[in-house]
Amino acid sequence: MKLMKRKTKTQKFTSENIQDFFTEIAKLITSSLEIKKITATIMEQVELFFEPSNWSLLRVDPDTHELFFVIAKGLDIELVKNIRLKEGEGIAGQVVETGKSIFVEDAQKDLHFSQKIDKASGFKTKSLIAVPIIFQKEVLGVIELINTFEDTSFTERDLRILETIADFAAIALTNAIAYERLSWIAKHDPLTGLYNRSRLIQLLSESNLDAELDRQSEDSRAIIVGVDIDKFKEVNDYYGHLVGDDILVNTARLLQAICREMDFAFRIGGDEFLLVLLNIPLEDVATTMDHLNKQLLTDSRKIVPASGFSFGISMGMESDLPNLIKEADRQMYINKAKRNEKIL
Repeated sequence: MKLMKRKTKTQKFTSENIQDFFTEIAKLITSSLEIKKITATIMEQVELFFEPSNWSLLRVDPDTHELFFVIAKGLDIELVKNIRLKEGEGIAGQVVETGKSIFVEDAQKDLHFSQKIDKASGFKTKSLIAVPIIFQKEVLGVIELINTFEDTSFTERDLRILETIADFAAIALTNAIAYERLSWIAKHDPLTGLYNRSRLIQLLSESNLDAELDRQSEDSRAIIVGVDIDKFKEVNDYYGHLVGDDILVNTARLLQAICREMDFAFRIGGDEFLLVLLNIPLEDVATTMDHLNKQLLTDSRKIVPASGFSFGISMGMESDLPNLIKEADRQMYINKAKRNEKIL
């Protein structure tokens, strides 16, 4: 499916052509639940229709309410990817603050225009259109068009058409964001952000395990670590659940810091955690296991001063993950029993 290319200034768009354009873009934008595909589709069609020399799509960070660049065409993305605009800052920030579109024929004379992007990129903004991507009064992002290739100003008609595209985009992005959140929740523990038991079951299913191991070396091993917080119930009962939650979150941070990109950290129960470290070179196995022992022993006392962790470690072939997990769990409970005897 391909949208028609925009007519030149000497050609006219008929009402029928405009209707066809909107019908096709609606199909394209709502055909995916992947945010990257949706944003790419939006910008591709913006380019085809408006032919700006520079255009971008910015999203609102839901935590900080700052705008950041998702796509920037006509600019080196490396120059602007770390730039953030506060609500109310610049033209785009004004759009977020007011929820209304802004059309500026000469940006350099506009009091709200920010030079931040032009200074970073070396680009000079002349005419500009910025429209909000808004759904149920929540601004999700901003589409900006800057300058035309023909070096003429945008028109009010261009503004209205871009607003319609943004309306389609808002519906598509809202659906994609909701789908993304649900997908994350299905695989993660909401308190700690670690993977949950469902993700572990998925990993251990035959097809998923084969897919993970396809990229592993025959001369490597897996190391599994089972972790349990000692006397966690007593901590909760004495200090309260908010303190208990802090301990769980800090434990998760410790385990995430241990993991490399290819590894997995799970919260598989109330105070039980699991590390799955894959693709450990044979010559590094002994050093890695020694490091894990020392780090967990030292850091557990910082997180839970009164008791610390009990943990068990197993090592073996990556194809034997289910049995390695059982062995790490068994070792963890043996160590827990020994620690409890000492405490008593």
